Amino acid sequence: MARATNPTRVLWQRDGVPDDNSPVDVVWFKRDLRVEDHAALHAAAQAPAAGGTVYLYVYEPDLLAHASVHPGHVRLVGDALGDLASELTQRGGTLWVRSGRMPDVLTSIAREVGPIRRLLSHQETGHAASFARDRRVQAWCRTHRVSWTEFQQDAVERGLKQRDGWSGRWRAFMTREPWPTPSHLPASPAGEPGVPQSPEALGLHAPGLDRILHGGSRAAHERLASFLTERGRTYTKAMAFPHAGAQACSRLSADLAVGALSARTAYQTAGVRLRELEGVDGVWARSVRSFRRRLAWRSHFMQKLESEWTLETQAMNRELDGVHPHGTDHPHFAAWRDGRTGFPIVDAGMRALEATGWVNFRLRATIVSVATHTLGLDWRPVGEVLARRFLDFEPGIHWSQVQMQASVTGINTIRIYNPHKQALDVDPDATFVRTWVPELADAPGRDALRPDLAPPLSRALMGDYPNPVVDQKAAYRTARDRLYRLKGHPAVKAASQQVLARHVDPHDKRPDGQRG
Repeated sequence: MARATNPTRVLWQRDGVPDDNSPVDVVWFKRDLRVEDHAALHAAAQAPAAGGTVYLYVYEPDLLAHASVHPGHVRLVGDALGDLASELTQRGGTLWVRSGRMPDVLTSIAREVGPIRRLLSHQETGHAASFARDRRVQAWCRTHRVSWTEFQQDAVERGLKQRDGWSGRWRAFMTREPWPTPSHLPASPAGEPGVPQSPEALGLHAPGLDRILHGGSRAAHERLASFLTERGRTYTKAMAFPHAGAQACSRLSADLAVGALSARTAYQTAGVRLRELEGVDGVWARSVRSFRRRLAWRSHFMQKLESEWTLETQAMNRELDGVHPHGTDHPHFAAWRDGRTGFPIVDAGMRALEATGWVNFRLRATIVSVATHTLGLDWRPVGEVLARRFLDFEPGIHWSQVQMQASVTGINTIRIYNPHKQALDVDPDATFVRTWVPELADAPGRDALRPDLAPPLSRALMGDYPNPVVDQKAAYRTARDRLYRLKGHPAVKAASQQVLARHVDPHDKRPDGQRG
């Protein structure tokens, strides 16, 4: 393989040749907390500044105050920063940790160590608040004549208006050799580096996410290895089941979200394993191929938000924006949020998410479908609750998936999940339900899956667990009739064609899909 030549985007370049006597470069870490396959680190090492390099991570109040942030996310970032600091130290650099608004932090660093020559970073596919932050940083770089170069990450392309040929470029990106890990980095200038902060020190307090995986690059590589050699053989089948999936799924989504592991490293490591398995173990090989496909869908969905940053607030198909009528003031919202809908599989999923930050994809889809279609809740506040609970929250994937399951994209198959059928399909012995809904722990047999139909003696064992807050069959008919009526409307059809043109590569065999 040839060495990676990842596309870069120079957001601001000073006139003429940059002054090599300018004291420092700044490598700005965001969602790329690793030293492997790191284009910005490689660039810093290849052409060091005379005064050294500041390796910078910033806790930004504007972003920490975002509705999607939970203290559990910050703990995960802290794990990754600990590993990153150690890796940088081994190579001669020092991680600087600051708190404050970008670009105020850059101003402070320039006062402390002298003029900044270059700002180097990866592109970040984030929410509107991070986009606004980047605009401020770009303006600061222009004012202070600092060259800012962003490097492509996750095979997501900034500024893309339509998808023609995107799939081929994705494959080219993912199969290039990763950026080499520098054995030696430019030293950092003298200064007070700071240390990773706890959520409490940053003023973040919230219950939940108290049983999360340990983060960081070392743990990520251990998870990748154990998935590919021990846990993942039944992945293709087990991913549908919330209890089995907790072990058989890769569990790398949070590592990828904070960038403790690059998607390209995961893809290529899985490719090496696939070559070992081909013709030897067909079950294993299918699972590894399936995992690699889901890495493709990961970039696919992230590209949607990168190309249309309003997706966290506006439906992809604008004509479907108000299809779900109920907001946060409706009693159904609190019942869903608190795991008290009377649909055991949904309630178990919401409670598991509150504690661990993870459930498998099929249950995530069921949770969103029931919230929006069965309970009639608007997808935006639903998405905000789940963003805080998903330890692996990735804005591009999240909002694209929430919209897809809520049937507001206009291009995906309408799926209205029946929570009773889903429970029988994915948790037939009620193991998952009994684990997370203690009121149903003593319910005999499948009564735990349909407590509303249980005989009186069984019902007496279920404490105060509620009956369903709506009649599922009636809610299904209402949602189905409304969605299919709208789907055939000329304005909806016209808007769907615009969505296809923007977000679907015509060369793809499948125009869209789901991640596992």
